[in-house]
Amino acid sequence: MLNSILSLTPDQARALDQYAADCTTGLSPLLARHYQWTRDTFEDADRASSLLQAQWMMQRAQERRATRVLDVGCYTGLSALAWYEATKQTGAEASTLYAAWKAFVSYGCEDRIRVVEARAEEALETLAGPFDLVFVDLEFSAYRPIVGQILDRGLLADNGIILVDNVFARGFVIGEARGNIDPAKLDHWKQSGQVVLDFNAFVAADPRVTVTIWPFFDGIAEIKLRGSERSSK
Repeated sequence: MLNSILSLTPDQARALDQYAADCTTGLSPLLARHYQWTRDTFEDADRASSLLQAQWMMQRAQERRATRVLDVGCYTGLSALAWYEATKQTGAEASTLYAAWKAFVSYGCEDRIRVVEARAEEALETLAGPFDLVFVDLEFSAYRPIVGQILDRGLLADNGIILVDNVFARGFVIGEARGNIDPAKLDHWKQSGQVVLDFNAFVAADPRVTVTIWPFFDGIAEIKLRGSERSSK
């Protein structure tokens, strides 16, 4: 297959998503529980990562044997719980911004999750690096300053990665999109597409890093410090 993305109708995409979930083994019961709670509790639950994305995030953290994780803007806490589940062997501390602390306490996960209650820019000034894995998923207008601040302050470990979610902005980075977009939110997504387009260009032009845009979920940018591949060998 020469293209990286399948051409699917919304119904086909939903069916394949369910098929993938049905054929996936080892799904975390904790993540499944919290994912369902998010869907049942929040009207804007489509902002959350899918259960399969959370599972993929767990695997990335496990593969990297992360010992320090930074989660910037994790909505209901699904991503923070994915890092928690993934790092049981390494005993990693997950520092997270904007999370629902009560949920972590109810699951008994407060021992290794640290919630920083402050605006992202202010919180980053209080943190000391380096972090092996950084996940960024907050308002699009914050992507560029937050990633820039992480790099400027040296918060990313030499062999660490930054994962930035939703860098397709529901497809609006290419100026058009298909799917179930609420007409009332169309202007929002058009504006978001331009903001994310500018962010992707900013990262690609930064001489300090290399970036790969992975064409799954809603697009994920994987950012590494330039030369880290050589230093890890």
